[in-house]
Amino acid sequence: MKKIHLLLFSALSLLSVIVLPVYVVFFLSPAFTGYITTNTEFEAVRVGRYLASVFVPDGSILSRQDIPADFPSRLHNVLDQFLLKKIKVFSANGTVLYSTEADEIGKLNQHDYFHRIVAGGRTYTKLVQKETPTLEGKRMQADVVETYVPIMQRGRFVGAFEIYYDVTSRRQQLNAMLTGLYVTLAVIVSGLLCLSFFGMAMARRGFAAHSAAVAEVECFKAALAEEEEACRKRLAESNGGKGAVVRGVVSTCRSCGRLRDAQGDWLNCREFVDKYRETTSAVDICPDCDSAIAPGG
Repeated sequence: MKKIHLLLFSALSLLSVIVLPVYVVFFLSPAFTGYITTNTEFEAVRVGRYLASVFVPDGSILSRQDIPADFPSRLHNVLDQFLLKKIKVFSANGTVLYSTEADEIGKLNQHDYFHRIVAGGRTYTKLVQKETPTLEGKRMQADVVETYVPIMQRGRFVGAFEIYYDVTSRRQQLNAMLTGLYVTLAVIVSGLLCLSFFGMAMARRGFAAHSAAVAEVECFKAALAEEEEACRKRLAESNGGKGAVVRGVVSTCRSCGRLRDAQGDWLNCREFVDKYRETTSAVDICPDCDSAIAPGG
């Protein structure tokens, strides 16, 4: 039973060594990244609704004329207040009415996600890593979460805000935490590997010892059978060559092969044959051998 437990523990250890890294890399790390993206999207929606309540006229579709002259200065206050990286304002047809990067003003967003998702009244978010392109193909110098927040007036799409949150520090904190997790996981995995190898080695030694013990018992049984057969032959010869006469039960020591007579004396085979003629043998153990092989004897 102990060997089965060792093998089971070794198998579970090896399984853990495989499953734990896979779980961290393919499930835990993406889950943390998804949390950052979702939480930042929620913040962007709050900012977009605030901007819409302040700058968007009620019941009208946004146009260039709706952008007030002091909008840039007021928007920069919002950027500082909410720690935003960048903001763009779109009309209903996807034209950029305002951007914190002036060279983007007047450009038209013709991407499917804008006209199918954002214009349908749903937010659209993407995590953009440093030096990778945004939804509009522009490379960022920081890790940002890019969120399109639709502006809805009485159930009608009138425009959208595109809000960029710098999440570089958050991702750095996440990466530091994951690095610590990877180190801890490496220690655990190494320990499990050592334990599994130790368990398998112990199980192998146990199997080897068991096999050796079985082989030793079989050899002993064979030797005992040979000795018993020799005794039978001697008994047959002493009976005039007519074969052994089986009457009664004779105990035979399973260690030294001596025989116990009716008086309780232990005799070797020759002594017993000289004394008795009409007997058969049974396996037993004499006191001397019993004390010799007993634990601590």
